[in-house]
Amino acid sequence: MSTTDAPLPGWTLTTAETLAEATPADTEARRAFFLGGHPDWPIAIDPELPKRGFVGQLVEALGAAAAEGIGTASVVVGRGGAGKTTALLQVGAALARDHGWRIFTRPDPLTGIDAVQAAQIEGPALLLMDSIDVDLAPLADVCRLLSLAENTTVHVLSAAREGDWKRAARGWRRQHRDQPLDQPGRPLQILSLGAPDAAEATSIVDAWKAAGEVPGAEEAVTALTGGAAVLDASLAAHLNVEGMQAHAAALLAGLEGAPQGALPAIAAAEAADFGGVHPRVLADLAGVPLDDLWTAVVDPLRAVGAADIAGGNVVTRHPRLATALIEGAEPDIDLVSLYLRLVEQVVETGRGVRLGGVHGRTLGAARNLADGLPSGLDPERRKAIAEAVAPVVPDRKDKAPPAPASAAAADDAGEGGPKKKRRNRRKKKGPHRTLFTYTVKADRVAENEALLKAVHAHLAAKGDPDLRFAAFRTGDRTFVHLISVSGPEQAAALDESPVYRAFLETLPDRCDGRPTTQPLRAVETLNFD
Repeated sequence: MSTTDAPLPGWTLTTAETLAEATPADTEARRAFFLGGHPDWPIAIDPELPKRGFVGQLVEALGAAAAEGIGTASVVVGRGGAGKTTALLQVGAALARDHGWRIFTRPDPLTGIDAVQAAQIEGPALLLMDSIDVDLAPLADVCRLLSLAENTTVHVLSAAREGDWKRAARGWRRQHRDQPLDQPGRPLQILSLGAPDAAEATSIVDAWKAAGEVPGAEEAVTALTGGAAVLDASLAAHLNVEGMQAHAAALLAGLEGAPQGALPAIAAAEAADFGGVHPRVLADLAGVPLDDLWTAVVDPLRAVGAADIAGGNVVTRHPRLATALIEGAEPDIDLVSLYLRLVEQVVETGRGVRLGGVHGRTLGAARNLADGLPSGLDPERRKAIAEAVAPVVPDRKDKAPPAPASAAAADDAGEGGPKKKRRNRRKKKGPHRTLFTYTVKADRVAENEALLKAVHAHLAAKGDPDLRFAAFRTGDRTFVHLISVSGPEQAAALDESPVYRAFLETLPDRCDGRPTTQPLRAVETLNFD
């Protein structure tokens, strides 16, 4: 399917002609969609997929409004996985193919709109805005200018999760009393996508069965008519626990075009009830600019049904997917390092950026991580993860100011900063190496190894080339780790590391006997400096 460049920067125009070139989804694409894949135009025009009665009613209502010269603005609200995005695309496809409308879509919820140009478009046309609760400004801007221009031929149709929409709308009313969402001649209509009736539920399940085996088909009809979201019912009908873990592993192994560590981090956050990952935190974790986050990270994950947006934060497509990913992560993914890196990044990003409610929720859940992790993890493993993360979580009463941007900034901020830096440089005489040797109790070996990995992950994240760390095991229970620092600055950084400090404080309790510590003096080295 080809698309036409829209006369709106960053948006895409779809017409009856472009839809005529599209190939409807095949069986494989349908099954991927039933397991959480993000809907697209081939899904929307697929004759094998049923349309909810809601879709036909909305198409009829929009057509009637257009005939009467009335401009409309609507938000479709419903539970996550209820089928809102699919319904929007099916409405757009019907209006384009059967009524000659032009359909404008934006690639992601972070894309704004040139409302001046939108108000000048000649209709009939439909502006589709999914996940509008992420940012209400585009909706407010275009509705205001369409109203001022008295352009009744361009209509606005958007979607949002019900709870997220209520919070976003309340926040907008508090902060923007001079720009209400309701506009003269264009009041905002809130349309609820509720549970399917018995006939709709049966047709939905029949479409699932036509695409492949559905072990829980009979129970799914009851679940759908009882109010379960379509995606909830579909996953429960298609996959048991083992099947869900296999599906999660296949998603993780098949990812292309997105940083490989992004999905585990998103899953880790949701599995521990962090409330998702704030976009700025995810951008920092993935090492991409915030402006590129959607195209570089979220869009590839969303396309395969791995991730989504909820309340402005990035989450897995479904909580069951997050649990399955985390419970089946090891040994391929080190959960200690994963959670440590995630929480450290939340703390670091939160120093300079307001992260909203997800910040407090994440830190609160991190303080009780052993209880919040999935029950399918071994209790000792949950304990090891929680103990590794605990030192990096600030105390609730910690009001310390943000850390300086760099060590140079910290030095210069104090009185006589540059002189202090010169004194420290004079003290540096080469690397100082210390060797730790100890034997741990038989039932604490795995815990000690996990904590050493956490120390390594924490120090690696700091990226100081003058601070070196290595840990080894000799025999079953004996560990050796080597610390090498180039001077007082690195030694101080190591002493101030909460993860390493916590490791040392708890080490005697894990040891069978006393640890030995001895300085090392180099005689000859090869590739160690």
